[in-house]
Amino acid sequence: MISFPDIDLLAYLNSVNEILQASVSQQQIISEPQNNTDKQNFAKEGLRIHKHENCEKCAFCGNEIGEKRRQLLGSYFNDEIRKLKNRIKSGIKKINTELINIQSIKVINNSDFYEKFSDRIKLLNSEIKTIKVNYKEYLEKLRSTLNEKSKNLFAKSDELKTEIPADFAEIKKNYNEIAKENNDFSDNLTAEQENAKDTLRYHEIKKALGNFKYGA
Repeated sequence: MISFPDIDLLAYLNSVNEILQASVSQQQIISEPQNNTDKQNFAKEGLRIHKHENCEKCAFCGNEIGEKRRQLLGSYFNDEIRKLKNRIKSGIKKINTELINIQSIKVINNSDFYEKFSDRIKLLNSEIKTIKVNYKEYLEKLRSTLNEKSKNLFAKSDELKTEIPADFAEIKKNYNEIAKENNDFSDNLTAEQENAKDTLRYHEIKKALGNFKYGA
């Protein structure tokens, strides 16, 4: 039996849109980057790449970075940023796991079924491949959107509007029906074979008894 994933695609979309609508507000007021997303991102990147050593000079302007300035920037980029970045990271990780699960779904092995089910199996395999592609494109779009959001934490982003692909519910239903019919056919075939063997056996016994004139 093949197992098909039960992924709540709408829940993923809603979660991504919640993240897109989130923004980080600063605890400390710094005049330069205030209300300017580009400057905020620029300052955040500068805070990341510097080593925070005494007498360190700014890689961008060459001026010395004082301890007070570092502390002020550290307070500016507060826990809100870390929480939002961790949420984005967690979302991307979950999506990557789902992508692996989707990729691992195998098509149905035609040789596991009797020839009479061949056409239905081929159609079902075609549908499985289509849904796998649709899931992959959908999840990759969500992941790409989260990656873009990670570059712009200081302002709300537009919600993602995308069509949710069909799930595996119908595939699972049809597959289970074919599997049951295949098993029933196998059971009936086995019973018919046993009946044929018994009929042949009784016939041979009757012939043997006739040869020995058992009834005389």
